[in-house]
Amino acid sequence: MSAERKSLKACGPASGFTLFELLVVMLIISLMAALVMPKMTASLPGVRLKSTTRAVAASLRYARSRAVYESTPYVAVFDSARKFLAVEPIATPLDAAESGGIRKILDTSDLEKVYEIPDGIEFGILNRPAGVEDPDVFPILFFPGGDSTGGKIILENLRRRQYTVTVDAITGIVAIERL
Repeated sequence: MSAERKSLKACGPASGFTLFELLVVMLIISLMAALVMPKMTASLPGVRLKSTTRAVAASLRYARSRAVYESTPYVAVFDSARKFLAVEPIATPLDAAESGGIRKILDTSDLEKVYEIPDGIEFGILNRPAGVEDPDVFPILFFPGGDSTGGKIILENLRRRQYTVTVDAITGIVAIERL
């Protein structure tokens, strides 16, 4: 037995952390988390706005590329009442131009691509075309030549941060700009 005691003492005191040391480390970690978390959550609305803007621009680019690839007109419709963007092929641009044509396309067709605008993000239209009667819808037509009817959409979050998505009427190119 004495040999066992001698071998234990030869190793020295047991190494490890005391309860007090563990509590101090936990206190430091919790203080750092309390300081960092508000800064991280404050940036989330900005990230959501930016990702929504990119998704809207991607949907508009999709509509343009499909119109060119399939040689058929496509319409991208913003519906502010239902808060979504829909992309749909149309037989002729006259389908969208007739009275109630855009609403008829939204209500009767099986929409090909729909992007719902998340809560906390609003969109507005800067240059509404003259022929559209319904104030809740805003169409942008894309033609087989790559051109479009053009338009400018503003996306805004609750903190009043804004991005614009612009579709050039001549080239159909979609651009994003932060305001």
